[in-house]
Amino acid sequence: MEEKKEKRVMEKEMMLEEEELEEEMEVEEEMEEVEEEEMEEVEEEEMEVEVVEKMEMEEEEMEVKEENEEQEQQKERALQPKKQRLVFTDLQRRTLIAIFKENKRPSKEMQVTISQQLGLELNTVSNFFMNARRRCMNRWAEEPGAAPGGPAGAAATFSKA
Repeated sequence: MEEKKEKRVMEKEMMLEEEELEEEMEVEEEMEEVEEEEMEEVEEEEMEVEVVEKMEMEEEEMEVKEENEEQEQQKERALQPKKQRLVFTDLQRRTLIAIFKENKRPSKEMQVTISQQLGLELNTVSNFFMNARRRCMNRWAEEPGAAPGGPAGAAATFSKA
């Protein structure tokens, strides 16, 4: 009987050892899974860092390219001869002044016609009328007794220019 007991005890011990071994194996497997997951997370983070670093480098490269292009454009502009200041012929000046005396704000269509008749660019004619109006306003501000828009004021405005 004692042999049976010993046998049972040994069987129980063996079963316990097997269970412990199984538990240990399960724990080891779980630890391996956790380690694998951690490794995957680390790899993903490293990949993300690499992607971010690559994007930052590309941005820096783009900025350098843009700066180089800007510098090249500035060099090209510096090499181009400066546009000369336009001096109206006597006929052009007298015609523009006469039209300004009659109409301080000619329409765009009228300005196009004037530019074609005088052989000037549209923006030159537009600028003339804008500057002439500004000069008149400046004269009125400087001379409190001057009548705004009067022919004498307009003639005085252009006699010094």
